[in-house]
Amino acid sequence: MTPSIALLRRAALALCAAVGLTSCGVGQDGTGLVPDAQTTGVVTGFGSVIVDGIRYDVDRAEIRLDGASGARATDLRIGMVVTVTGALAADGASGTATEVRHDTLLDGPIEAVVGAQELRVLGQRVLADDTTVVAGVLEFAALRTGDRVRISGLRAPDGSLLATWVQRETGAAAPRLTGVVTAVGTGTVRVAGVLVDISAARLVGVTPGTLAAGQLVRLTLQAPPAGAAAVATELAL
Repeated sequence: MTPSIALLRRAALALCAAVGLTSCGVGQDGTGLVPDAQTTGVVTGFGSVIVDGIRYDVDRAEIRLDGASGARATDLRIGMVVTVTGALAADGASGTATEVRHDTLLDGPIEAVVGAQELRVLGQRVLADDTTVVAGVLEFAALRTGDRVRISGLRAPDGSLLATWVQRETGAAAPRLTGVVTAVGTGTVRVAGVLVDISAARLVGVTPGTLAAGQLVRLTLQAPPAGAAAVATELAL
């Protein structure tokens, strides 16, 4: 049986915290807000931006999509996983964001439709449930092998991806994989179980000598992984 995303979300967010992707500031500055807080969650609504039920004022926030700045709140979608940096009110129900960041976890062709709520994309096991938001097709079950999809979600402790938002894309684009580095070798990194050759890749925000396990990176690949191995044209920290 496919696990419920709602049930596994807590475990996935705990995993994020363990590798340093989610943290919270402490203390008060006299405004009733907790300064410099950072949290990762799912966009659940708008009218500002609502993340897991907390309403953030984003009027002065920098919104970044896949590393690019200059995006707007209207570019976000319900179901996307975002990281919000800013100040959280003492009541925990609202806050003011200074930055909202979304990183696509997978962008590439569907390699296999495993079941009604499971896909394989770029060598990754992708799970969905009734809470997964789907765009570009009427329903998740309408996705087919070969469709190019862009996926936002959370990593489960077992390494599978819990999809909170899936969009079928049109046109061709280089595959992209975002994940935590688990090992660094000579000219290689291992990310999400894939051994990636970065010897000729353009490096953004990092140098070869500073790459380390635990860093979150976005990889642009020459082609989808074959035999759990791939070649990157770009690695961005």
